[in-house]
Amino acid sequence: MRTFLRYLGQKRNPYKIWYNYVRRDDMQKTRTCSTCQQVYPLTSEYFHRNANDNSGLSYGCKECRRNKIKTQYTNDPIVRERMRQRSQNTARSERLMALTHYSDGIPYCKCCGERELVFLVLDHINNDGSQHRKTLITGGRSLYRWAIANDFPNNLQVLCHNCNWAKQVLGSCPHQQKTN
Repeated sequence: MRTFLRYLGQKRNPYKIWYNYVRRDDMQKTRTCSTCQQVYPLTSEYFHRNANDNSGLSYGCKECRRNKIKTQYTNDPIVRERMRQRSQNTARSERLMALTHYSDGIPYCKCCGERELVFLVLDHINNDGSQHRKTLITGGRSLYRWAIANDFPNNLQVLCHNCNWAKQVLGSCPHQQKTN
């Protein structure tokens, strides 16, 4: 500790020195992008988050980062394949997490009991899926992502594709008609 203070040439509390440094950095209202050298306001509108920096924002602007990733994705087949694999793994894990939650363990169809994961899908219980999907961002896995982000609301259930289709077209599933 003494060597640190001696190195600084001061006999002040190192926390205060650090605190003043952080405050000085936080008072800075602009930042120069490390790639394009343009000056932008120091906000999350122009810079991605970075927990390792005192301001909490990265050193490169969003536009430069977007261009770098786009260039890597289009030019490097290894990076493209790695990003595709990561996206597929995320989609699979989100889908499995949602189906598992709504089935209380092992995913199965609530109507016919089908357990093959390929055949299972989330269904809106109140048949309001069309209106709900219009409010979501487009994409195949947005419903699973939405369900996870909204703490698994009670208006969804797991059905197989056959039961889901029959429910929409016929009004109810033939499995339900047999039991009634």
